[in-house]
Amino acid sequence: MDESTTQRYEVPARESTEGIQANAAALLLESHDEVIDILEKHGIPHDQAGPIAEQVTRQPPTIEYEGSGSIAAMIAIAVSLAPLIKVMVPLLEPFSKQGAKLAYNIGMDIWKMLRKKLLEKNSIRLTEKKKKAENTRKQK
Repeated sequence: MDESTTQRYEVPARESTEGIQANAAALLLESHDEVIDILEKHGIPHDQAGPIAEQVTRQPPTIEYEGSGSIAAMIAIAVSLAPLIKVMVPLLEPFSKQGAKLAYNIGMDIWKMLRKKLLEKNSIRLTEKKKKAENTRKQK
């Protein structure tokens, strides 16, 4: 997974990565209008946002199992937005000289919308995984 487009979360152990990915894909497919709104928020004209949204809604994020969570009832997962961002970059280049950055920002907004829908419609809460603290103890 591309680290720059990967988010890490913990979910209840009863969830499967395949189930979460399938739910996210289904929710994204039915979110065409919301994706258009997100694109327009980022300056994409309405007449161009529809065709871009059509492409984007067919590229769900990739979700992989990463191991146990911080407690026994949780598992760790990695969510990659790379497939979604990759399809957007060439579509957004006519609107921005920084198409990759724009695609990343739009991808993050789409993922935020999907996380909210996963919780509301499927009762799947994705909790951001805490980063391990670096060893800050000074060496003597």
